[in-house]
Amino acid sequence: MQDLISQVEDLAGIEIDHTTSMVMIFGIIFLTAVVVHIFLHWVVLRDLRKTCHRQFTAMVANHYPE
Repeated sequence: MQDLISQVEDLAGIEIDHTTSMVMIFGIIFLTAVVVHIFLHWVVLRDLRKTCHRQFTAMVANHYPE
């Protein structure tokens, strides 16, 4: 990760101190965790919604036979 920061420094022509590079690294890790968290919530909640709908439909069909 430090190599990536060094490459960005070279390309941008700026100098980044150790503290700033650590903040950037932790920021990237945090943003990645947030994106993964939101994605997993979306997938899990969608699956849970489908499962609950199927179970509720089956329960109603069994409780009120035609």
